[in-house]
Amino acid sequence: MDFTMPEDVKQIQMLTKRFVRQELVPIEDLVEQRDEYPEDIRRPLIKRSIELGIRNMETPVKFGGGGVGALGVVAAHEEAGWSSEAVTYSIMRPGPGASTAFMEAATEQQRQKYMYPVLRGEREGCAAWTEPDAGGDAASIKARAVKKGKHWVLNGVKHFCTNADKSDFVIVGAATDPGKPPRERFTQFIIDFGTPGLQLSFYQPMMGRHGLKSFELVLENCEVPAENVLGEVGSALRRTLTNFGHGRLLMAARFVGTAERALEMATSYAKRRVTFGQPIASRQAVQWMLVDMAIDIHATRMMTYHAAWQADQELDHRALQFTQAMVKLHASQMVCRVVDNAIQIHGGIGYSRLLPLERMYRDVRLYRIAEGPDEMMKHVIARYILQAEA
Repeated sequence: MDFTMPEDVKQIQMLTKRFVRQELVPIEDLVEQRDEYPEDIRRPLIKRSIELGIRNMETPVKFGGGGVGALGVVAAHEEAGWSSEAVTYSIMRPGPGASTAFMEAATEQQRQKYMYPVLRGEREGCAAWTEPDAGGDAASIKARAVKKGKHWVLNGVKHFCTNADKSDFVIVGAATDPGKPPRERFTQFIIDFGTPGLQLSFYQPMMGRHGLKSFELVLENCEVPAENVLGEVGSALRRTLTNFGHGRLLMAARFVGTAERALEMATSYAKRRVTFGQPIASRQAVQWMLVDMAIDIHATRMMTYHAAWQADQELDHRALQFTQAMVKLHASQMVCRVVDNAIQIHGGIGYSRLLPLERMYRDVRLYRIAEGPDEMMKHVIARYILQAEA
């Protein structure tokens, strides 16, 4: 096997590294302290990311994107992990409004009205699938959509609609035929904010990711024209699960970047911090923590790159879903361990808000829940193993 990183991927990684560390990392504290991403800062950064070819890199060339493969995108998101996701979320990717899966499913009219403006940075979209009683179990959503003439009428409640306050439209998943099997039961609808019957009911404050806000969304007899159905009626769950898998892969890449930053901080501090006449880097206890962190990061990076390679080879979807679940599970636990060890090495200063470790600690705890909790990932992995054995 050849583990050499392709030259084009190296260039993407270096470009992203410079952008993230020079332009995004310096505004972390501002966004964190305000719990708000000022538009006079965010909008120019979106434009800058588009100009550099970063934000739309994974969008297929036929839709006006860079057509970069999974390995290149993973390498870029590893660098993005150096900065807070509250800062990078709308800068690194065009978001659900113009994901590849949605672009492929959309009609040309929908692309012209919604997707292409997102790629140009003129509009923004968000997604709403999760509900109070449907998180990891994506097929349990209760929102309903009923056809009435040339419209669909939607009713339901959605949770954790990320970036909804910055969005012009939302892509909502709802059951259109509850009697059918899950993979034929759900449909997605593109709904403009301002449509009667659609409202953000309240802001859901979070433990971390300050500056990246989530909201509850309420649909009450919300009428949506038939031309705003995304893809075929009943096709939404398959598309959503594909998006989840890709999202898990990119999350794992970001965790590697976050962990690498924590390790570098811990290593540098251990060399400087002197106790009882010697740097703490000379203490075996500290050395072993650094060793465990480095091994954790290297193993996760290799797993993530391998999963990206699989995606680029367009291997069997079930096998890829299995690998993505393994990577996400391992990476989310790894980054929590590494950041925790980095705080331990720093002692009291690591627990303070004078360093980014305290923020990182709050931020990374989400990832054992988001895009499928640890327990759900283990279920996916176990199911694949048992079926393969059978």
